[in-house]
Amino acid sequence: MAERLQAESPHVWDMLGHLLVSNPARDAHRAEYNRSSSSSQLPSTLGPGWDDEDEYWAQHDEAVSDGCEEHDIIREEEDGSRKTKLRKAAGDRQHALLRIHRVVIMSILMMNTNQRCNPVAAVIGIFCHSTSAPELVTEMLAHAGLSISTTATHDMVNSLSLKSHLKL
Repeated sequence: MAERLQAESPHVWDMLGHLLVSNPARDAHRAEYNRSSSSSQLPSTLGPGWDDEDEYWAQHDEAVSDGCEEHDIIREEEDGSRKTKLRKAAGDRQHALLRIHRVVIMSILMMNTNQRCNPVAAVIGIFCHSTSAPELVTEMLAHAGLSISTTATHDMVNSLSLKSHLKL
């Protein structure tokens, strides 16, 4: 869905990307870090501790993978490869979250202009239905524009059930 939205409306996609970046300087540093050819060295223009957020999540990943507590210190391999891989994974996760945020925002915008254009809201409605979320929660999400209403969800489930019954 993200690739399709990006291809069909690149200007809106780029605008949301710029709006969602809380610190443009940090984003530029991340891009330079990801482009750097040396995997164990920071680019010369970046100082130590240039990206505390990615470092935090890299430490969190290391703690989870080793089964230790979050506050334990990461032991860096001699060549620094483990720490670099964790930083890269944290950067990839940050990039994926920004893509998800863009898709959700664009879905909300599309649903506000056309009630039939609601793929993310439909998925969230079905998810709420399948997890037996309270109707109050589903209706609150529907009023926020993040989900379809309980009635629409029930209609969708009935329609899907009927179609699967006919196919069988």
